[in-house]
Amino acid sequence: MALPKMTRIAAPAVLTLALVGFGGIPANAAPAPAPSTDIKTAVKAAAAQAGLGDKLSTWSEKNGVVTVGLTQVNGREAAALKAKLGKAVEVVQQPRFEAATSKTPVQGKSADRRQNFIKRLREWFQPPSATPGAHPPFIDSPAYKGGDRIVSQQTINGQTYIVQCTVTAPLIAGGATDMLTAGHCGAAGTSWMQGYWDGSKIQSSGDMGTASTVSWENNKVDGALIGGGSYSPAITTPAGTVPVLGAASVAVGSKVCTDGSFTGYACGATVQATNVCANVSDNGAIVTVCGLDVASAPRKVVQSGDSGGPVVVQASGGVQLAGTISAQANYGTTVLFSDVAQLQSAFAGTVAH
Repeated sequence: MALPKMTRIAAPAVLTLALVGFGGIPANAAPAPAPSTDIKTAVKAAAAQAGLGDKLSTWSEKNGVVTVGLTQVNGREAAALKAKLGKAVEVVQQPRFEAATSKTPVQGKSADRRQNFIKRLREWFQPPSATPGAHPPFIDSPAYKGGDRIVSQQTINGQTYIVQCTVTAPLIAGGATDMLTAGHCGAAGTSWMQGYWDGSKIQSSGDMGTASTVSWENNKVDGALIGGGSYSPAITTPAGTVPVLGAASVAVGSKVCTDGSFTGYACGATVQATNVCANVSDNGAIVTVCGLDVASAPRKVVQSGDSGGPVVVQASGGVQLAGTISAQANYGTTVLFSDVAQLQSAFAGTVAH
């Protein structure tokens, strides 16, 4: 499917750049530092004052130029943002990103059991049924790897859901080796199983662990640490298990692969922007997160359930971790992912290898 063209409208007398991709950064440029706290909040405030709060999708700053993604664009709005921010502003069209979790409402006769799900979870365990697909992370065995599926039951806004996400890769923080995933997948204290929901029950190989530190909302990067399990610095691909060789630094033009447990290992995405803040739709709520990168591909590279999966750069002998899947747009052909440098900073850790 061809990606829709981004519409760029510059306000009058606004400094413009020759853009390459989403963010206006040359393909050979080094990654820019994260947007300042001022920009993180100033763009939201300016958009709200200009009556554009409900259209604000993404924003970032590079070399004094603020790039703002709106779900709908016109020249008047670009001029209004310029006036409010007092900076050079470039406006692009960017659909709203949706958090890439899989949430299934729990219904049926076993409501009483489901209300006590965590306490009685092991009663539900049965030998895994036929795996619903060829990609191996549905059922794995310890030590667990990046790309594995995780599943839990959670109550969200009074409704009980089966939540499925994906894990990224191990991170060494504070002397412990924990597993990374997306922060929006579940709050601190959430117990995760490795396995999947087959439509009526959880099929699982065992405990992935419990979410300890969670980063999400309030302009923070989207990430979480799961501890208490056995983890391996590797990811699962259709060709087999490959090692994670450390962290990768990406810039506009970098090629990346995603490894969500629903989509599988998908390559061909090109980084379009780095160090982005975004308003992400999560279960109907709009949440602001930062420290993100954007990549697009001519095919689907992300879908619901892939949240937390690794984004990697292929390397000789394995892969390097570029980040963690957070959200999707453009029918899954555009992926928003937490940058690995931002994750390592947030958790004071280092990618295990």
